[in-house]
This record gives sequence, C-alpha cells and structure tokens, in this order.
Amino acid sequence: MLPSKTTLVIERLLECMPNDFCRTIIEGSVRPIEDDNNPIRANLFALGVRETIRIMLACAAPDRTVRKTPWFQAVMAEKLSSKNAEIRKKADEVTRRDRMRYATQGGLSDDTLLAIGLDPDGMHDALISKISELSKYAHISPGSVLAEKGKVLVFVEEVANEVIAFVDQIRAVKEEVATAVSESIQNEADLALTETEVHGLDELSTHTRVTEVMVEVVKVTGIDESYVHVEALGTVYVDLVYGSESDQRRDMGAKMRGRYPFTMAMQSPVADLTAVERVWGPTVDNTSFYEGDVEDE
Repeated sequence: MLPSKTTLVIERLLECMPNDFCRTIIEGSVRPIEDDNNPIRANLFALGVRETIRIMLACAAPDRTVRKTPWFQAVMAEKLSSKNAEIRKKADEVTRRDRMRYATQGGLSDDTLLAIGLDPDGMHDALISKISELSKYAHISPGSVLAEKGKVLVFVEEVANEVIAFVDQIRAVKEEVATAVSESIQNEADLALTETEVHGLDELSTHTRVTEVMVEVVKVTGIDESYVHVEALGTVYVDLVYGSESDQRRDMGAKMRGRYPFTMAMQSPVADLTAVERVWGPTVDNTSFYEGDVEDE
C-alpha cells in the first residue's frame, strides 16, 4: 500500500496521460512499487515512465512535423553551414529536446513566447535531467538499484511531478497564447457577425441588427508547425426588427431584443499571432428564439 502522498501524485500523473495506452503503462509501472520485497521495483517504474514519455513525445511531436517548424529549419541551416562534418550529418536529426519544444510551443519562436511573457530558457531542463535519471535506472546495473523504501518513494514522486510539470507547461503556453490573441479574435468575431449575413440570425426577423458581439472564451485547441488553432465562444446581441421602415413609422411593425451564443474556429500564423484568419463559423445557436426567449423593446 502506497502512502497517501504518493498515491495522490500518481493519480495526478494518470490524469495527465493523453490516452488509455499511456495510462495503462503508468498503472503497470506503479504496481511493482507497491511490492516492498521487489528489489528492482524502482527500476521497473523508471523503465515504464521513460517509455511513456517517449510515446507521448512521439505522438505530440512527430519528427516530420518538427522538421517543418521555422525554428528547426533555422537550426538545421546553421548546422549545415558548420565546418564539422559530423554536425552537418546530423543536421536534420530531431532530438528529445526538439520534440519537447514542439509539444510545448509548436512552430512558435522563442521570441514570440518572450513577447507574451513566457521565458523559454530552461523550460525543459528539469524533465530532460529526470529522463536521464530514468535511463540510468532503466538500465539495471549494480549501482542503479534503489532498495530503501523511502528513497524509492521520493524517486517516484519526483519523476511523477516532473512529468506533471511538463504537461502543465503545455497548458500554460496555450493559456498565455489565448490571452495574446484574444483582442484579434474579438475583432474578427465583430467583423464576422456584423459585416456578413449569418445563418441563424437573418432568419429571425425582417431586419436583424447586431448591436454587440462579446467573445467570452478563447481556447487554443492546438499549435502546429504553421498555425495556432483557436475556438471562440461568445454571445451576439441583436435587435429583431419586423416590418419595413414605413411600417415602423406607422406603428405597424415590431422590434425585440435577443441574445444568442455563437462559436467560431480561427487560426493565427505562428509568425504573426495578430493575423487572425477565419476557419469556420460563426455558428449561432438560435434555439432560444423558437422557445420564446426574446425581449420586447
């Protein structure tokens, strides 16, 4: 039976896993830790977690995709210009650090991260160091066996916390990028809902006039080698006008107010986060109109 502190850390680690397969490996890696009589329990845990990290990075940062990023292209060009033949030979080699960098920031440059308040220097040093330690214990030798229970538990918790920190870092970058593009997303949503006909609004009245657009949630759904992909959710406020202008003057028309949720998908080039492009939408949910949720003016 593991102490509650260790159990909580393992539970958090499992929550960080991207799929069932990775969760299965972690669960299998933890079981030997519960057996105090198993002298290589830490080694088996180290092997399982190291392989889980390898799988996670392979899925999140395929080599062919990493090679397409502007920052990798720049590094590769620099290596190819080296006078060292061995460096030139390995110019297109994708390292573990490259994969971690891509998983965290996609094609965004370090300068872009700095501009939005993130410091990329040393961002992955702790996990890189911990992976090296995992490799040491995964290759069992006379000097790589942890026998003392207390040391085993400390090792397990330290490793788990570094993986959790890496996943949290990925989330943090997405959150900061979402904040950085929010103003541009709001502007694009304004244009999309006021300057074009929008299915779901125009059908509601003779003249549907948008009075306000409020983007309430900006979520970065992914960052690849070329684009930051964003989903925006918000509310559009409208005046629903029935009848012509002359009908209104003769008091024969009607005017009501409504508000409806909308969603949009947008993207920004990694080279310029402010250059927002519409992918699809806006899609307006006008269900409440047909349920009678409107306000008379």
